Amino acid sequence: MPIDLSRVNISLRQFQKISSGTYNAGEVKLASETKLGKVNNHVSRLGQNVVPISHEEVMAVKTAFVKALASGGVADLK
Repeated sequence: MPIDLSRVNISLRQFQKISSGTYNAGEVKLASETKLGKVNNHVSRLGQNVVPISHEEVMAVKTAFVKALASGGVADLK
């Protein structure tokens, strides 16, 4: 089932979890509307870093991150 990019809702805790660890190289993608996944994170097998991510999905992840920051108490600095 395709992910509805308009319904993406990711918590700040999930962003923190996926970005912690020894090897953080890679890209964040959507595993579902409420879960993140990591791709293109091979450190020693660089030839396997070929998973494409659409511009729409990248924007949905970035928008979800901004929403997660806002709900986590980060103020708007306009």
